[in-house]
Amino acid sequence: MINIALIVLIILLIVALLFVYNRKLKNDKTLRSLQENFDRARLKLAETESQQDELNYEISQLRIQNSGLKIQVDKVAKYQHIVDIEQYVEYRTLQADGLLEVTKANADIMLNDIRAQIEQVRQYLSKYQEKAKLQTQEQARAELKGLYSQALDQQHLENINRALDNKIRGYQSAFFLPLQSILDQLMDGMNESAAKQNLTAVRCKMIDAMEQQSTANCNYVDEERRLAAMQLFTLVFNSRADLYLAQLNTENLGELLQALADDFTLLNAHGVHFSQAQVLDSYLQLRLEELKMAALVLHLKETQANMDVAV
Repeated sequence: MINIALIVLIILLIVALLFVYNRKLKNDKTLRSLQENFDRARLKLAETESQQDELNYEISQLRIQNSGLKIQVDKVAKYQHIVDIEQYVEYRTLQADGLLEVTKANADIMLNDIRAQIEQVRQYLSKYQEKAKLQTQEQARAELKGLYSQALDQQHLENINRALDNKIRGYQSAFFLPLQSILDQLMDGMNESAAKQNLTAVRCKMIDAMEQQSTANCNYVDEERRLAAMQLFTLVFNSRADLYLAQLNTENLGELLQALADDFTLLNAHGVHFSQAQVLDSYLQLRLEELKMAALVLHLKETQANMDVAV
């Protein structure tokens, strides 16, 4: 038991010694570190003191220089206003340059705005000019149309007045045509047989025109009234043409042609009361051609009869 206790005691002593030894090592290490820090601090302090001495020397030098500068400042103080003026001039120059740049920028903006406005005005004037031109042309067309209509109306009235005057005064010799000249133009190597064939062809055209209802025209909406008005005007005109055809001889062709043309004018003048009913000019030309060809046939017959009598 005593041996075991001694062994335990020895072990405890060894552990205690190891612990103390470790603590001593740590303390020595800490002490060395503190010593090193202390040495560095002393060196740093020495350096700081040296730098302080240098700074004190520099401060002394600066104080000396400051005193010299004060003396120089006192000497040039009377010229300070010149420096102030130069600074003011420089400041105003910079300010003027800035104002100039701003003015240039504003001028460019205003110039662009003016150009845009000028372009708008130019486009407006161009459109207005084109519109005015179109309006002027339209107005001129309307005026010309009115004048043309007025001229047509005037001509129509003159034709009606002339036709009425002819009916009142009579035709007599005023409308005597150079019959031989007309007949020579119609004949042109034509004999009686050919003249009759031409007369028949003209009458066939007249029949076709009546069958196709292309002898007259009317604006009635109702179809029956329109056809009735067209037939009435055609009937009246045909009655006058047939009358002149019955009165035709080789001496009165000019009178009858003018009389039929006057009847055409007067009859159409009454068309205003029948929704603008009108005998067509194409049908008038057929009836006039019929009179001419009939006169030619009569002339050829008389010529042949005279030749037979002479023989």
